[in-house]
Amino acid sequence: MPYKDPEQKRAADAAYYRAKGEKVRAAAAAYYAANREAGQEARRQYRKNNLERLRAYDVARHAASPERARSASRRRKARLRGAEGTHTAADVEAITKAQRHRCAYCRTNLRSTVQHEDHIIPISKGGSNRRSNIQLLCAPCNLAKHAADPIEFARRTGRLL
Repeated sequence: MPYKDPEQKRAADAAYYRAKGEKVRAAAAAYYAANREAGQEARRQYRKNNLERLRAYDVARHAASPERARSASRRRKARLRGAEGTHTAADVEAITKAQRHRCAYCRTNLRSTVQHEDHIIPISKGGSNRRSNIQLLCAPCNLAKHAADPIEFARRTGRLL
């Protein structure tokens, strides 16, 4: 039955999925399991045929919201490394305010230099990607710290004996 009102259609769909949601999900899972290779090949072909369009979309999305794009990239990398937790651009802004726009190590003003998000305990050493494990550093401090333990780095730079 065609719906003239989009809200009426959404309500009908919601009622349908409430009633038959588990059956619909099971059918979709079975379909995807049976057609996995065909779906992967279709996605490969689409990407191959629309590479320029996809690149333009990525560039436009990054230009519209660079912090959101960087955050998505960091989330993906952390997930690939097996880190738990996430943080958002709003979390980074809150951390910036809490640090008063200063590098956590050298206290350089981050408004006048490039700021890097740093995992206090590196992901490579079992750290999480949660907000509680993020600090903002200036580029020289973050590049010097790399994947060092925070105490080891502070000792190496003379900030801790």
